Amino acid sequence: MIYGIDAKQGIPTELRGVELASFDDFKLTCENRLRDGLSPQISPIDFHAVELSLHTTVIILRIPRSWLFPHRVTLENHGHFYGRNSAGHFQMDVPQLRTAFELAGTVAERIRSFRLERLSQISSLVEIPAPLIEENPKLVLHFIPLNAFSSGESFDLLTSVEESKEGDSLSR
Repeated sequence: MIYGIDAKQGIPTELRGVELASFDDFKLTCENRLRDGLSPQISPIDFHAVELSLHTTVIILRIPRSWLFPHRVTLENHGHFYGRNSAGHFQMDVPQLRTAFELAGTVAERIRSFRLERLSQISSLVEIPAPLIEENPKLVLHFIPLNAFSSGESFDLLTSVEESKEGDSLSR
């Protein structure tokens, strides 16, 4: 998250900065509000200040991915759950909350199931990424993007590549 930058429809347009008397005071206030205003808490948040002039600063917050989602805003008796997308944030409705809670409980199990399924396919020589000699020892590494298990979205890379090639040939 960046404080001190103007944007339109998620696209940065101007670097303005924010006026601060003290970056340390700002950081302490934010940490207290985040600690007291979210349930469950998110930590640690990394704060970085980029000074533009004497009292004008751009503040960059690096907020780590939380595996305790979804989070509810509880500050000042607020009680809503919010989601984010490329257009900004939105208040989650009941189906979105249901999906978020279901995903939070199933991510680890889905990853374990994926791994077991892949090992089974490899050991039976079905859908293997490279030819294997059956009697040789094997080392299997699974690099799994966690985002693959954290939302209902899926992307067919082969279709995307084919569509990209078709688009290239149409534009020639």
